[in-house]
Amino acid sequence: EPLASSPELALSPEMSAEASSPRELGTPRSPSGAPPLPPDGEATRARRLANESGELLDLTDGQQRVSLPWSRESSRMHVPSREHHVMDEPYCNQFKVRGPSYLHDHVKMTSTFHAMRLLGGDMVLADALIERPSEGIARRKLESLHKDHGDDIFLINWQLPGKPGHLSFFMWLGLSQAAREDNPSARAFLQLWKDFLSSEDDDFRKRRLKLMVLIPEGPYLLRKAVPGNKPVILSGKGIDIKYTRGRGFIEASVNIASSMAASLMWVNVQSMTRGLVVDLALIIEATEENQLPEQVLATVRFQKVDLTHPASRVDVTH
Repeated sequence: EPLASSPELALSPEMSAEASSPRELGTPRSPSGAPPLPPDGEATRARRLANESGELLDLTDGQQRVSLPWSRESSRMHVPSREHHVMDEPYCNQFKVRGPSYLHDHVKMTSTFHAMRLLGGDMVLADALIERPSEGIARRKLESLHKDHGDDIFLINWQLPGKPGHLSFFMWLGLSQAAREDNPSARAFLQLWKDFLSSEDDDFRKRRLKLMVLIPEGPYLLRKAVPGNKPVILSGKGIDIKYTRGRGFIEASVNIASSMAASLMWVNVQSMTRGLVVDLALIIEATEENQLPEQVLATVRFQKVDLTHPASRVDVTH
């Protein structure tokens, strides 16, 4: 199964002014037939903090933070917006997950809610691979998110080869209000999340974390090569994932360079990111009946980013 990359965002000079105030998402109208998004007031506050608190990253020599502006248009919809160099949180209902009786009938369904909300993102250019950011450069930001959002923070550190050096994209996630509701779907997810968060067995987490990729806009051959709505167990493709756990949070460092296939895909995609819109979804695989139906853990959209001109990368503190 082809493995799509996890592109990073680089901010061009003309976008730096727009990065100064992230878009407040509120409760936008869903596309026809889509379930309404849960209220995200506390997620909006935490998202603002995650984007504005660049000064909370304790960078060292050889490390530079690049601001990641949020889309100002409604790019949650299935049709991408017209913006460039932005990130956003697309609707979860475009991804198929295991239904309530999947173990018997193998029928999938659309995810009905985001189990976690995208709180923000940081891109760091570095001379060396960034390991355990929650214990280093991202520790103060994690503490701030805890104060604003509470427990159940998931930090994903996408580690990618740079030109030269390394890129790290920190994807900050927080438990959604919908996942806290008292209903069968939410209870099923919370049980699975509790196991994922508290297990002493990293192999359990590696067997369960899945990635799904959609390319709403991009070259035809690439869109054909990426099987939409087909989940991939990341560690099953030879990608090394190192987990770090602490009070109320978990961190996953996903090293794309550890897999030859994933590295090759990333190298190929890097040259065409200015024309790509890539939607990623993360899912924790449910293998027991009481864990079903699955829900999308989180989504992120990378929209027409430009990684080809290092001079356009600027360190902007909001």
